[in-house]
This record gives sequence, structure tokens and C-alpha cells, in this order.
Amino acid sequence: MKNALIYFTVLIFSLPIQAQKKGAKKAHLNEAYLTSVSMQDAPDIINRMQEAVANFKVKKIESFNWKADGTCEYTFEIPACKIVAAYDKAGTVLNTVEVYQDVKVPYNFVEMVQNEYQNAMIVASKFSIAYSNEKATRKSLQLSILNNNQTMELNFDITDSFESVSTLAGSVRE
Repeated sequence: MKNALIYFTVLIFSLPIQAQKKGAKKAHLNEAYLTSVSMQDAPDIINRMQEAVANFKVKKIESFNWKADGTCEYTFEIPACKIVAAYDKAGTVLNTVEVYQDVKVPYNFVEMVQNEYQNAMIVASKFSIAYSNEKATRKSLQLSILNNNQTMELNFDITDSFESVSTLAGSVRE
């Protein structure tokens, strides 16, 4: 009995104890931006770049060239990835133009290309996002493929995720 009492005492004190529930989590300043542009199946580099844009502290940089309308632009750039973001004085993302070159192409696109063009090889990819807090976000994927010694470009409009595109409905430019 004594051993059981010690066991239950240790067990009770080793369990995480929640005192009081904390208040609702504070909303992220740029939650609307992140919700609009993020995609669960996007490559990590895209997610990390978008997090950097959302978490950027405009107020801490004094050397910005503020425009007359109270906005400023900042460019986030690493090799093959570039985001030009416009902010207001509060730090809210107003709009972005995002271009990601040669990111890993999701498997469903590789499979669609291989099914449609048996001898094709994807030679380049470009994923673009145009975000505006006043308009719908536009996402597109452009693939350059080499098929029987011909280069073609396939363009896809992406709605929610890369998985949302299930057919090879892109436009072809030779």
C-alpha cells in the first residue's frame, strides 16, 4: 500500500499541470498575408522566406525611404528567391511580388509531365506569387521542359496548393 501511495504521488507530480488557461493567442500582425500565400506542400525555402516577410520589423529600421503615401518597399533576396514587399508604417504587409526560381517541382507535376510527354525532362521551374491585401492572391508555376529536342513552357495557375492541380491544363508555348 505504501509503495502504491508513493507511486501515485510521483505520478501526479510528474504530470504536466496546467494552472490557468492563458488568454487567446495574440493574432500575428501579418496573419492575412501568411494565410493567403502559404501552402502546406510548398518547399521549405518558400515557407521560410514568407515567414521572414511576415516577421520583418519595419519600425526598427530608420533608414527606409518612406513614400508620400506612408508605405515603403523592402526586398528579401537569396539565390533563386526574391520577394519585394510593401509595408505600411505599422508593419503590415500591403503587397508582395514573389519569384522562386528552380524550386523542387512537386511530384504530381513531374508525374503529369511524364504522362503527357513521355520523353520530357523538366529543365527549369519558376513559382510566382502576387499578394495584395486588397485583391485575390495569384499563384502560378511555370515549367520549362525539353521534349524531343524542343523546349516548351507549361504555365499553371495554382489555387490552394500544388496538389490542387490534377491535370496538365497549363498553356504550352514552344
